[in-house]
Amino acid sequence: MKDFANIGADETLARKALEETAKKLKALEAAGVYNRNSLAQKEYAELTQIKTNAEYVEHNLKIMKRSWDIDIGDFEIRRKGGLKGTLEYWTKKTCWALMKFYSFRMFTQTKAYNLQAITALSSLNRRLDKIEKRLETE
Repeated sequence: MKDFANIGADETLARKALEETAKKLKALEAAGVYNRNSLAQKEYAELTQIKTNAEYVEHNLKIMKRSWDIDIGDFEIRRKGGLKGTLEYWTKKTCWALMKFYSFRMFTQTKAYNLQAITALSSLNRRLDKIEKRLETE
C-alpha cells in the first residue's frame, strides 16, 4: 500500500477510481453529452470561411439568435445519503426557495432584453444592407 500523490490515499484505490471515471467519461462522450465541443468546432469552421465584415456580422447575428433563450427552468436538487447529504439537500432547497422569485424575474428580464437587442441589431443590419445595395447601384 503506497501513499498516492502524498495525500494519504491508497494507490490501488486511486487508480481504480481514475479508471472508473475514464470509463464513465467515455460512455458520456459516446452518448453525446459533451457535444458543445463539436459545436465550437463547427463555429470555428464557419468563422474561417468568412471573408468580409458583412459575413462576420451575419454569422454573429445567427449565433446570437440561436443562444438568446436562457434556460430558467427549475432544476432537480438531489439528496445524498447520510447526515451531511441531508443537511446539504435542505440547505440548497431553502436557498433556492428564497432566491427563486428574484432569479426568475432577473432571467426573464434578461431574456426579454436579449431578444430585443438581437431584433434591433438584425433590423439595423438589414437597413445597412439596403443602404449598401442602393449605394452600389448609384
